[in-house]
Amino acid sequence: MFGSNHIIEEQSIQELSQRSWDIIGSHGSEVDTEKGRMKIFNHVSFVLSNPKNTNGRFPHWDEDSEDWYLSHFVNLSITPEQTNHKYIFPYTYAWRTRAHDDGWGYAVTLVNVLQALNYGDLPFDREEDILQLIRETYHAVHPDVVLAVMAWLKRENLILFLINNKIPQEILKSTRKDLLAIIIQQLIKTPTSNKAVTPSLSYSNIDTYGILEHTPAFQNYQVIIRFNEQLNPIGFESYRMYRSLEAGPSLQLDFAHDLEWGKFITEKIGLPHLKSTINTNQLFLVPEAEKHLETITIKEALLLATGGYEPKNYNLEPYISTPKFINKVTQTLKLFNTTNE
Repeated sequence: MFGSNHIIEEQSIQELSQRSWDIIGSHGSEVDTEKGRMKIFNHVSFVLSNPKNTNGRFPHWDEDSEDWYLSHFVNLSITPEQTNHKYIFPYTYAWRTRAHDDGWGYAVTLVNVLQALNYGDLPFDREEDILQLIRETYHAVHPDVVLAVMAWLKRENLILFLINNKIPQEILKSTRKDLLAIIIQQLIKTPTSNKAVTPSLSYSNIDTYGILEHTPAFQNYQVIIRFNEQLNPIGFESYRMYRSLEAGPSLQLDFAHDLEWGKFITEKIGLPHLKSTINTNQLFLVPEAEKHLETITIKEALLLATGGYEPKNYNLEPYISTPKFINKVTQTLKLFNTTNE
């Protein structure tokens, strides 16, 4: 299954979470990463064989916390270009799946913010010019999103969109797709479909330059309908492929995501969710992670894991003054001022 070295199958999320800690504790290797020292173990599949099981359902986060995570990150309650963002994320699973648009939602967002700030021309010729723009826009757009859109669209296109903002808005309308709804329609039309798979959640336009480092950890979701001996459909199994996955509490949220989608699929096709499988190319554990479970809230955990923030409580300057961010500003400035000729 996806070339896994280890397949761990249990009937509850609590058991799978504990097994994830056990396997990385006994088989993991310590490595130094940009986020510090971690233990990693490659190629693991976690199989929840009884999605309906309520025992051990909330081993780390309670139901209210999990619902907060789902409403802010998985379910499509708000799109990037809407302005009532209490929390600023560089991405959400909902944007990259239920509102997939190859980055045009980000483009419309930046255009709207620039217009609100009365920008006509875009006189950004120095690194400090872009840093000042970040200070003016971080309350509405993540700094890395601002840089990524500028590097992608460049000065000429952004100026054109400021003159006529209907252009990016119309492109957004024609580009945006609900990838989960597409899978469901394929299954309704053809239950044996081999195409019930999400395309890549990477945005070819905006992720190209490596400036927007924040992208979903999973890149593939599949649904397969199972049949009995009489070839009647009896239910479906879901499969999700991750680049990397944190052992422990994160696993609960990842399965919560799958169960939420499974519930939605069941409502549409009338078949039960029989099994949920999550495969990861790399299982990792942050040292001392278990000790922080009782002191960190779901909001703090999500913002930390995604690079998000709450504008009213966010200290921007330490983030934008790091050498890493300044390097991205330098790269952005060069690309932004490249002509389309």
